[in-house]
Amino acid sequence: MKRMMLFFGLLALVLLAACGGSSGPVKIDSVTLSKGDGSGNAGETVTNFSPSDHDFHAAVKFENLASGIKVTFAWVAVNAGGATNKTIATVDMNAVLANEADSDATLPNDWPTGQYRLDVSVNGTVLKSVSFNVA
Repeated sequence: MKRMMLFFGLLALVLLAACGGSSGPVKIDSVTLSKGDGSGNAGETVTNFSPSDHDFHAAVKFENLASGIKVTFAWVAVNAGGATNKTIATVDMNAVLANEADSDATLPNDWPTGQYRLDVSVNGTVLKSVSFNVA
């Protein structure tokens, strides 16, 4: 009887380890900003943008990602073009592939110079904010 309980205990541990990814709270591993490549895709990685970089991209890598989460990207003008702490674009995602999500914010004309921020939220809670400038 003890051998059977030990066997099932070990089996349960192996199955739990194999499930991985949902063993703790969702965390953000990294956020990468990049310019658009001219065809709607992410291009060169940057820490700040130029006004003529009309297409801003962000890629997020998660740790401990669970299914059924809602990821929100909020692009915020902190102090730019006369706007103060104004959300300029919000993108909601209900599906994340391979523990990654991405978003973009696009303007057909030049971006106003100033300070900006990207807030990444999971299920309504901001997990990471990334500040950047347009200059």
